[in-house]
Amino acid sequence: MSTIVEFMGLPGSGKSALARLLLAESKRSGSCAWLPSDAALVRCLRRRNDGVLRNALKKLPPPAWESLFGSRHTLAELTRFAGSHPALFAFVFEVLNRRPMPLDWRTCILHAFFKKAAERLLMDEFLSSGEKVFVEEGFAMGVFTLLDGLSAPPGEEDVQRYCRHMPVPQAVIWVDVDPAQCAARLKKRIELPLLWAGCSAAALLDRLSDGRRCLEIAAREIGARNIPVARISNPDGRLDGVWPSTWQWVLSGMASGSVSL
Repeated sequence: MSTIVEFMGLPGSGKSALARLLLAESKRSGSCAWLPSDAALVRCLRRRNDGVLRNALKKLPPPAWESLFGSRHTLAELTRFAGSHPALFAFVFEVLNRRPMPLDWRTCILHAFFKKAAERLLMDEFLSSGEKVFVEEGFAMGVFTLLDGLSAPPGEEDVQRYCRHMPVPQAVIWVDVDPAQCAARLKKRIELPLLWAGCSAAALLDRLSDGRRCLEIAAREIGARNIPVARISNPDGRLDGVWPSTWQWVLSGMASGSVSL
């Protein structure tokens, strides 16, 4: 079985930065070759049998063939995933139908879940034992995508139901940062995510605070499923004193349960 480690955390918490540091350390040390999710997906798509001609074309660099029969063409994987996780999809649509929302919001949320589903199925089917992947936007993060702002604040029962039905990774790295600090970092970005477009500063902070509560419950529920959760603090946004201990936790096999690093 492959090893999938997912990140979760508020926007602006430093998930992507921490993932890059861990991947760079993996490459530098040569101790164990971890993959980012996009590289893992290319590997899976190349291993998928798409016929003699397409399989031959996949020996070329991904830009030459990805748009023709790559990750956009994963209906079969999405169908198989949905068939094996009907309760998860039923819950997603139940939440989306609780109140009216703009079509582009609904489309954005569904696209995120369909993408996660197809990618997870590909990894489960085509990654080999010993291959290891860091996933920045997996199903652990999906609880925030689905529940943030749809029930204010997110209800504990909803988070529990989501975590009960989601496919679990081998471990989760939770970058836990104060919502006010995340809000300050987000203000420096060119634009906010679609679902937050037009939020006032006060509304954004409320959304982030609700989101942090949602992730805190999710971390507890994921841990209750015997999935190790590393809780990382990143108050200054630099990660200087964070990533070495996180890397050591990864090297140790992530077998120590839920820990704070």
